[in-house]
Amino acid sequence: MVRPFLKSLFRLAVVVCVVVVIIISFTHYYHGTDPVDIWGSLEERDPPNVLRTGDNQEGTDNNRLEAMVMSSWDLDHNDGPISLWAGVWNPNGEEELGIISTGNVPQTEGNVPQTDGNVPQTEGNVPQTEEGVSLLDHGGTTSRGLQKWRQVAMEINVANSYLYDMYQGNLAMRYPKAVVIGSGKCGTGAMRYFLSEHPYLQAMTKVPEPDVFKRSFSPSVKKKYLTLMPYSLGNQVTIEKTPMYVGYKDAPRIIKQNFPDMKLIFVVRDPVKRVISDFVQQMDNSRRAHRPAPWRMEDFGKVLFMGNRVNEDRGIVKSSRFDLLIDKWLTTFPRGQLHISDGEELIANTSVAMGRIESFLEVPHFFEKEHFYYNASRHLVCVTVPAPHCLPSSKGREHPVVTDKQLDILYDYFRPHVHKFFEKAGLDFDWGPRYY
Repeated sequence: MVRPFLKSLFRLAVVVCVVVVIIISFTHYYHGTDPVDIWGSLEERDPPNVLRTGDNQEGTDNNRLEAMVMSSWDLDHNDGPISLWAGVWNPNGEEELGIISTGNVPQTEGNVPQTDGNVPQTEGNVPQTEEGVSLLDHGGTTSRGLQKWRQVAMEINVANSYLYDMYQGNLAMRYPKAVVIGSGKCGTGAMRYFLSEHPYLQAMTKVPEPDVFKRSFSPSVKKKYLTLMPYSLGNQVTIEKTPMYVGYKDAPRIIKQNFPDMKLIFVVRDPVKRVISDFVQQMDNSRRAHRPAPWRMEDFGKVLFMGNRVNEDRGIVKSSRFDLLIDKWLTTFPRGQLHISDGEELIANTSVAMGRIESFLEVPHFFEKEHFYYNASRHLVCVTVPAPHCLPSSKGREHPVVTDKQLDILYDYFRPHVHKFFEKAGLDFDWGPRYY
């Protein structure tokens, strides 16, 4: 009798504490008087893009970017946040560029206030640039420096929009405008990981693969689907990823009926490499689900081959025949709504592949070559924004030993399927001489 009472009392105490913390947080957010250093000392980062304003400013955390953004607020002003200034420091701690003021809020006049003694004092309006932000150069500008400014300006605009939309109540869960439909083991996970770093994109993280377009899409399912979405701004694109969609018979019809303007991203790669990767994935799935593995690493030959030919009935083989998977999507959606991304390019030239995605989604260009690097020990591409980090340890697994004869059989089998796929898609990816 006493123990249940104590448990209930403890739960009540936890709830009260949480409510108090929320109230204090909101009170500080709207009425605070000191800048809040949420990120801590970022000057030690490389590159340490730290954005600050002076005293009596409100703070916000952009949450995904390497910038600390603080915006001044005037809650009585109909336009919400009225100004934002920033200084950018290079790895040596020297100021590299000068002052930014966002162009999507009213322009301030007169002197730009001094910020912590780090940003030089200026007079007059900060000139407007075509990027939609104001830029004033206080030092030698290089093409790389200007590119950094464009990226920082983009981050500032998004952060400032977050403040404005929160003030106006416009920050909301929205249905996705784009879906990564497949294929599994072609880089869809890495793509979602990279897309989540773009300031104008919101990739799902609560449920990375909601898998809702399998058979039916009732009003209740559609309502629940919305609750899985991340909060976003009106000018951001929410993206969902479920690589199984590409193989579902009814998925194109369901998506077309409910979201006729949906943009689709179909990631493909060298089908032989995909088969080998999926072979390992099936074992790992069983291990994580605490089920017996369907096969062992040394069983690769027994699983994939029947004598000297490929076992076409294996699911991991069917999922690599892109020419058959793409048919129902091309007959349901206009070709302009379907972007086919080369998973091999996503590894070899990540920034170019991501740039194509940016163009397809019609969002500002953000990704640059220095945002990505190849981790040789884990055999995967990692990112440098907001700080160097890689995909989870479930990626970059050990692969089975495949003989030259087995590779010859696999390439001979998939070659005609690859040619048909390229013909249907109107593409020709460079997957090596063995396909020609």
